[in-house]
Formats: sequence, C-alpha cells, structure tokens
Amino acid sequence: MIRNLLIKFCFSALLALLLTSVTQGQFQPAPVVKSEQIIFYQGARYYLHSVLQGHTLYRISLAYEVSREDIAAANPDIVLDPLPVGIALKIPVREEQAAGPETGSGFILHTVKPQETAFSLMREYNVPVETIYKYNPGSREGIKIGEVIRIPKEVKTSHQPVPGGAIQQPVKQNINPAGQDPFLSYMVKPGDTLYRISKLYNISISDLIALNPDLRWGLKAEQVLKIPNQTYFPGGYSYYDEHVDTMVTVMDFTALTKYQCDSIEKKSWSMRPVKVAVLLPFFAREMLSPGNIPSDSSTHTDKGATSVFKGRVAAELYEGLLLAVDSLGKEGYNISLAIYDTEADTNRVAAILSKLDIFEPDIIIGPLAPENIALVSSYSFERKIPLVTPLATEDYLFSNNPFMFRVIPTEEYKKRALVEFLAKKAKNRNLVLAYKNSLKYKEEIDQFKAIYLAELLKNPITDTLRMAEVHINDSLPYQLGKALHPDKENLVLIYSEYEGDVISALSQLHSLNQQYSLQILGLPVWQKFENIRIDVIHELQVTLLTPFFIDYNDKATKEFILKCREKLSYEPYKTTSKGTGINYTYLGYDLGMYFIQNSLRYTRKLCDCAQYSPMDLLLSKYEFKRDAGQGSIENSSFEFIKYMEDYTVRILEKPKADASDIILYNPN
Repeated sequence: MIRNLLIKFCFSALLALLLTSVTQGQFQPAPVVKSEQIIFYQGARYYLHSVLQGHTLYRISLAYEVSREDIAAANPDIVLDPLPVGIALKIPVREEQAAGPETGSGFILHTVKPQETAFSLMREYNVPVETIYKYNPGSREGIKIGEVIRIPKEVKTSHQPVPGGAIQQPVKQNINPAGQDPFLSYMVKPGDTLYRISKLYNISISDLIALNPDLRWGLKAEQVLKIPNQTYFPGGYSYYDEHVDTMVTVMDFTALTKYQCDSIEKKSWSMRPVKVAVLLPFFAREMLSPGNIPSDSSTHTDKGATSVFKGRVAAELYEGLLLAVDSLGKEGYNISLAIYDTEADTNRVAAILSKLDIFEPDIIIGPLAPENIALVSSYSFERKIPLVTPLATEDYLFSNNPFMFRVIPTEEYKKRALVEFLAKKAKNRNLVLAYKNSLKYKEEIDQFKAIYLAELLKNPITDTLRMAEVHINDSLPYQLGKALHPDKENLVLIYSEYEGDVISALSQLHSLNQQYSLQILGLPVWQKFENIRIDVIHELQVTLLTPFFIDYNDKATKEFILKCREKLSYEPYKTTSKGTGINYTYLGYDLGMYFIQNSLRYTRKLCDCAQYSPMDLLLSKYEFKRDAGQGSIENSSFEFIKYMEDYTVRILEKPKADASDIILYNPN
C-alpha cells in the first residue's frame, strides 16, 4: 500500500515537474526576428511579420525601428492590444531601409514593383532575360508584385561571356567610317539586345526601330543596323524631329477644322467594314493546357488559377469589345475583328506584325506590355494606323507617334484639373494644402504649387493667392488648428497617394468636422484604397477627382449589365463605393463603342478629328487632345465625384466661378 502511494507520489511529482517546464516553455516570449519577406502593397513596401507568442507592438516596433503608430496605421483592421498569435502584420519599410536592392550569396535580391516585368529588370540590371528566367523558376510565366527576384551579381558587373549564353557587351563599331556622315552602320553580334545597342549609341529603342523597320521582326546576328552618328547629332537623335516636316505634310493634322472633320464624316457613312486588330495577352495555349485547367471546386486550388489570373485582363477587355461589336452590329455597322494572342512576348508580337499587313487593319487595340507597345508603335507609325493602348501610362511610350491614343489621362492633366477646381472655388474660401513633407514627394508638390500659382495669377476672380500648407505628421492636429478658418468654408486638398497618410489626415479632419466648415478634395488613387473608412469618407462628403466612374443607376449601365447576363452569362462585379476592384469589360466596351464608330466616321483622319468627337461612355468620358510635345492623342477628361452623407455618390458639374456644387447625377 505504502509502495503504491510512493509510486503515485513520484509519478505525480514528475508529471507536475513536466507540466511546469512545458508551461514555462509556452510562456517564454519568442524573440522578435526581423522578417526578410517584403511585399509591395498600395504603392508602399512592407515587411510581412508573423506574430509569435509573447510578441508585443512595442517589441516589434523596436525590432523594425518603426513607430507603433505607423504599424497601427498599416494594419487598421487588426486588434493590436493584445496581438493575436499567428496573424501577419504589415510593417512599413523606412525609406532609408528601402534604398537600394538587398544583396546576398552572389545575387542581388530585387522586390518586384508595380508595372515591372522580366524585360524591365533585364534593362535595369543589364542581364539577359534568359538569365532571369534561369534563376527564378516560374518567372517566364510572369512576375508578381512583391515577389523577390534573384539577379546574379557577376552578370551585371562583368561583360565576359556567360556559360551557355556567349553574351558580350556591344562594342561601338563603324563598318563604313565617313567622318561627318549622319549615319553609321553596326553589325549585330550574337547576344546583342535592342536595349544594349540603344544605350551604347544613345538612341531610343523606338527611334532605332524607326530607322531599321526590319527590327520589328526581331534582332538577328550579322544584321546591319543604321545608327545615328553622335558627332553629327551632338544633342541626340530623334526620328520624329528629323521627319516632322514630312509628317505634317502627309498627315496635315494641324490644318483640319471641325467643319472639315464634319465633312469627312458625311462622306464616310458607306457601311464599309471597319477592320480592328486586337493584340492582347490571353495566354490561351498556357491556360488551355491539360495541367493548367482549373478545378470546378471552389475549395480546390491549383496552378491553373495563376494562368487564369494572368489572362483575366485581356479576356475581360475582349468580352467588352465583343459586346460593343454586337451593339454596333445591330445598328448596321460592318465590323471585322482579328484577334491575336501576344502572350506578353516580344518575339510573338514580331511574328504577329509580320502577318498583320494581310489583314490591313483600320485600327489596332493593344498590346499591354510596354516592350510590346514599343514594337507595335513603330508598326503603327510607319503605316499611319491609329493605335489604342488601353492601360499604358508610361510617358516614353507615347513619344514620336502622332497616331497613338492614350486612354488614361496623364499626371499633367490631373494637376491641371485640380488647379482649375481650386482656382474657380478660391474666392471667399480658405484653401489648405495637406501633404507629406519629404524629399520623395517634394518635386511633385513643387510642380503642383507652381501650376496653381500660375493659374491664380491669370485668374481675376480670386481675391487671394494664399494657400495654407500643413504637413501630414504627428503635429497635424496643431497645424490644422492654425490653418483652418472658423468663419469661412475650408477647402482642403490632401495631396497624397499613400493610404496611411490619407487615413491619418482624414481622421484628424473628421474630428474637426463639427467645429469647422470643411470641403475635402482627394486624388483618383483613393478609389483603390482598401482600408480607408467608408463612413468617414461619406460623413466628410469628400470630393474626388477621377477619370473613371460607373453610374450604376444610369440607363445605359443597366442595359449593359443586362447584356452581360444575356451574352456572357455573368454580371461584371460591381465596384464598391470605395472603388475597390475593377472589371475591364466596361473598358473594353467603351473602347469598342468609341473607336469603331469614329473609325468609320473619319476613316484615316481619325487621329486628326478625334478632338471634335467627345463621347460619354460607361466608365469615363473621352475628350481627346493632341499633345503638342509628344504628338500623341491624349484623353484629358476627369470627373469630380462627391460622397454624400446618405451614402450615395454623385457626379459634380465642373466648377464655375462663384458657383456652388451643382449635382448632375442624383440616384434618388
């Protein structure tokens, strides 16, 4: 009996000791180790930190050298006291931490940013694209924002042949030296790229292709290229500048008046077929391969989902185009579509262009990738075919091609629209400009203020040039107390595209909403923010400048959605009042409705007459203008939308002097 009790006592003591050690181990705080995983989200870089037992906001802030307030602003939907174990926190990367790519183990580690591709990394790091593919499995199918790409150091710093590649840095050569001859000859070597040759001779790729049209079909070894002589063109060479007189004579785009364009339109209604070439990255072969067809199960995930996502934008644009073709076909339009899958590959685009002359398109829509746009732009310029780029925003793509349409308005038009709004509302109002005071944004802010002051100086309706300035930081409440006027309406422009700063500024203004008369003006990118409080937006009645807005109560929009149900068996998902999410079917429909109709009306003079043909569409309004500097035709249209207290969103009439806001669209 005593022996059994002794055994039980010893067993209990051992068990208690074991449980004590386990308990102590469980509550031993885990060390906070700085994460190496960096993501790119909403225009900013973040560490992705996994919370372990014992992690606190204070310890994490010390480890990352970031304030607790910044961490809280980056994670507004997470309860931070206490921190739930197992969640992932976004930790802002400080600017000095983000400067320069990380290195390690013979590689440069590059975190992918928006709009970057394997080809842009090839140019940035001066390495063959095949090398990027080799060291980054899966990159051939596309790279994603936030993904870390390995770039071999030795390839960047050395021009010696790479095993298996035999790639060398091009060396300047002149096959036919002739002193001050305007042009030289260069023989292509194995491993040469257009980018390397363009850098070697200080010439843009578009100019290089314009001088050597055969480059559209690809760069080949022993091919002889025509290269500008830098001693003959000391200020740099531009194909557009050299041919501008001929181009103006041929196109005569400066001479056409609205009356002349109207005359063209009357003569053009012959119901001839409009030929539209569509070049988009569907990735059809990849998507339809047996291993990549996604499962029907909503819970099953496979690699096919990635391929479907890659081709989603192209598919939705195409669906919208088909709906436009269907609508116009019922009105008697004769339309011929030629669809090409670019697969975001320059070699494939070159092959497509070699066959495009057989189709003889009246207009080209696409492609999407910048490298492919440059190739198609050269083809468009040589044949004087209008080229529509649905999503391109890079300024350099639109230089030297007066046949190119830019659908998304430029930053310059955005600034001028904001300035016009402020200038016409300045009288009897107190203007306040809120922005982040950092070197990163200084040039942008200075440019905006210069445009604003220039507008006010020539605008006689304003009684003041003063605009109070406040900086978005910890002292913002104090600054607002000094800047806001208690007896006037305060028009506050928050000039920031960073969600954390915008949330901070709106929060402070929201707390002052009962004390001051406030009108808040914001930027287009706010519609993409996911963490901004929608109740704050509506209670402050924020006004946003935007090139895109869908009025779901408009008759045309309702008819379009019904058409989607009928023809596509689905309804394009609705953009929320915050603007999150987008369906490109609307954009495809708008492109088809505008450019197919106007191609028929104006035939080959579409580029000259588009400025006289504004059109209200589903997603936006098209008001094209010829850019005097680049020659391309750019959409200049912006709308002002206002978030109302009743949680509706209304379109405002463009402001007039001494006029209050006039509601054009009221869903009630």
